[in-house]
Amino acid sequence: MKTETKSRALGSVIDIAGVVMLAVAVLLLLLTQYGDLSLIELRYAQILSKLYDFQLAVASLDNKWLIVIIIEILFMLKSVLPIPLSFIFVISGMVFPYSHAVVINAIGMALLMAIKYMWGVKFKLGKLDKKLVSSAIIKKTFRTKYGKGAVLLLTRLLPWTPTNKISQIYGAMQYAFDRYLILSLIAFTPKILAYSKIGRTIYNPISVEFLTPVIILFSISGISLLIFGTIFFRGEKE
Repeated sequence: MKTETKSRALGSVIDIAGVVMLAVAVLLLLLTQYGDLSLIELRYAQILSKLYDFQLAVASLDNKWLIVIIIEILFMLKSVLPIPLSFIFVISGMVFPYSHAVVINAIGMALLMAIKYMWGVKFKLGKLDKKLVSSAIIKKTFRTKYGKGAVLLLTRLLPWTPTNKISQIYGAMQYAFDRYLILSLIAFTPKILAYSKIGRTIYNPISVEFLTPVIILFSISGISLLIFGTIFFRGEKE
């Protein structure tokens, strides 16, 4: 009974977070259509010079492949350092054409997720992670008709979920690597596309081109949270 109460409470929190995400997406959409963005544009102009300096520094490098290698190394370093994924995604979009940035980011994500998966295979889980995975709510989630694949897909779509931790858990569980990687990349594709686009349009943040992927990210996050709460905290069969 206590576990069910906790499950319902967590489901309610997830629902609220999902609704908030969708509300933000709607507000941003209204802002692009009817808002006065002049003040925001003025504030943002103060940091544009730094962005231009960064882009010029990168553009001055003769070997573009060196930049690609550096970006991929950043993805690999993400396996041990708290580097925001969004930061790496946006850098690729700033430096390279959109289609190239998407490919570079997709390869980087595949490398990162493969490294942490193999880390889980070799080193398994620590005491805290074992306690988390063995918790009643997680066990109940994995036993649903949707299974571990759906959990993986949705957790990759959700905002704020620890990418490395999920990868390590699935490696420790010996989940099929090919299925793990395919599902993970499918779920990360909207984020890769959106953040790469943000990088391309970062010098014009008040434009529809910049705000559209931001709206998409909030929408996907909100919908994913609502689906996750519905399926795994209210819709599962006993």
